[in-house]
Amino acid sequence: MEILFRLTQAMAIFVVIAYLYCKSPLFKSLTTDTIRPRDRLYLYFAFSGLSILGTYLGVPVHDAIANTRAIGAVLAGLIGGPFLGTAVGFTGGLHRYFLGGFTAFSCGLSTTAEGLIGGLVHLYLTRRNRSEYTFDPQIAFATAFAAEIVQMMIILLASRPYANAVTLVQVIAVPMILSNAFGAAIFMSIIRDQKNMFDRIAAISSAKAFKIAERSL
Repeated sequence: MEILFRLTQAMAIFVVIAYLYCKSPLFKSLTTDTIRPRDRLYLYFAFSGLSILGTYLGVPVHDAIANTRAIGAVLAGLIGGPFLGTAVGFTGGLHRYFLGGFTAFSCGLSTTAEGLIGGLVHLYLTRRNRSEYTFDPQIAFATAFAAEIVQMMIILLASRPYANAVTLVQVIAVPMILSNAFGAAIFMSIIRDQKNMFDRIAAISSAKAFKIAERSL
C-alpha cells in the first residue's frame, strides 16, 4: 500500500508536467492531422525524459525499482506509432539497465516492449480509421494496464534468481499496474482536452472566415 501511495505521488508530478506540456509550443505538433519528422524528434525527447523521470521518482524495492516509467513509453507509442514508442521505450529501458540490479536487463527489455505495445495499438486504430481513439484516456488506461502485465511476465522470465523475481512481482505488480494505467489515462485526458479546445477554436475561426467571405461575395 505504501508503494502505491508513493507512486501516486510521482504520478501527480506527471499531471503537472502534462499541463505544462499542453501550454508549451511543443504541443502544437499534436493539433495537426500528421506529425512532422521534426515534431517526432521533439516528442521523442519529451517522452524519453518522462520515462527516465519515472525511474528516478520510483521506489527502491528488493534491489529493484517500482516506478512509473511505462507512462512515457506507452504514451509515445499511442501518439506517435511503433517507431516512436519503441525508441522512447528503448531509451528509458537503457537508462534503467545502467542503474543495475538483478532486474536491470528485464526492466530494460520490458520498457522497450511497452513502448512497442503502445505503438501497435496506435497502428491498429489507424489502420481501422479510428485514429481519434489514440487520444482516448480509456485506451491509454487499457494499453498501460496490459503493458505492465507484460512487464511483470518479462521480469519473471528474464530475472535471476527466479525466487527473488517472484517475491518482487508479488510486491510491485498491483501498485505499478494501477499507477501506470491511471497515470497514462490522466496524462492522455489532459492532452485530449487541450487538443479538443484547439480544434474548437480552429472550427470557430474557420466559420467566421467563411461568413466574412460569404458577405464579401
